Amino acid sequence: MRRLTLRLIVALLAFIVGVAAVSLWFVLRRSNPEGNKLKVTAPAQTPNKQARTYTRGPAGLATTGSFITLNSSDGMSFTKWSVYCRTARLAQRELQKRLRKATEIVSREAVLDEGGQRIGEKIVASFSPNGPDISPATLIWTENEELFQVEGSSLQNILEYRKDFNR
Repeated sequence: MRRLTLRLIVALLAFIVGVAAVSLWFVLRRSNPEGNKLKVTAPAQTPNKQARTYTRGPAGLATTGSFITLNSSDGMSFTKWSVYCRTARLAQRELQKRLRKATEIVSREAVLDEGGQRIGEKIVASFSPNGPDISPATLIWTENEELFQVEGSSLQNILEYRKDFNR
């Protein structure tokens, strides 16, 4: 009985921490409504132009995974989510569920391991800019039982992120 109570307390605390982290993330993300609508386009690269750099912003745990925020030296910001789904099939199912809200699939390709075996799928998608729970552009992919999602303020920003991180 004591062990069950301890497990319930630990589960409740983990749930509370996850809800608090997600709530904080939404508050920080929504605190600047003009920032969410801002479309930043990186200038064309010139030979003496310095490479874009990224700094980490807020990060945390949620009930189904974790997130980090990244800010680029030229003003772009991204949120990267990581979700462990127990099986590759569940990860693929979650990917399809998230894509149902997409207005356009910009690109779609297989994710391969070092041996050339398919271990997932990578998609760049656009979403309605007025959507309450997702950014206008997303890079989303699966690798075995994991699902990753990078949200950006514009399709151009997501394409720049993808180029910078070879995603």
